[in-house]
Amino acid sequence: MKKDLSQIKVAIFDLDGTLVDTEKIYHAGWRHVLKGYGVTISQEILDKMRGGTRQHNNHIIQNLLDGDEALAKEAREKRNEYFKEVVAEGNVDRKEGALELLTYLEDNVIPIAVATSSPQDRGEEILVTSALMPYVDFVLYGDQIENGKPEPDIYLEVLDHYQLSSQDAVVIEDSLNGLLASTRAKIPSFYVPEVPLKDEDLEQVDEAYLIGIYDSLIEVKNELEK
Repeated sequence: MKKDLSQIKVAIFDLDGTLVDTEKIYHAGWRHVLKGYGVTISQEILDKMRGGTRQHNNHIIQNLLDGDEALAKEAREKRNEYFKEVVAEGNVDRKEGALELLTYLEDNVIPIAVATSSPQDRGEEILVTSALMPYVDFVLYGDQIENGKPEPDIYLEVLDHYQLSSQDAVVIEDSLNGLLASTRAKIPSFYVPEVPLKDEDLEQVDEAYLIGIYDSLIEVKNELEK
């Protein structure tokens, strides 16, 4: 599937792992916190948490802590504090090509929206600290919707905000959960994965709405320039 720039009336971005390199902070935070409980979390499990809802990820952490719900809640609070400390120090890196792609869209008068699983307080802090907020026209946060990714709700609500059809938009995502959400919303999607997907993962995706798989946001910009 190809997407012509003239067809795009809004570009919708995921945040964590797509525009900013925060996944490494989340992962380091979980490793640090769980070590205090005598638990080691594998990279495979951390990768499964990418783009997941808070409920989904809480369930994973709870299982690692022998099903103790109170302990899992305590661990998440400690992880959140770890994340806040890192962000407060200004240690939020933008993904390669993020500024170039956002500037290109802005120059072509394409509105930019963000649809993130992060709650509003954390999402706003990330956007401000990374200096990306000035580029963003509209944001929908994970705690503002009932059903998170991989359900399509967050993307459908962005379309509703702009009163557009799915074919008037494009999505840029980095996680399987995010890609499932955007393609279930029937929005043409650029996929820039941090972790390569297995064939069985891609089989879940409706390829009719997958524009392509790219190594960086620079490649997405190059594709739009064609």
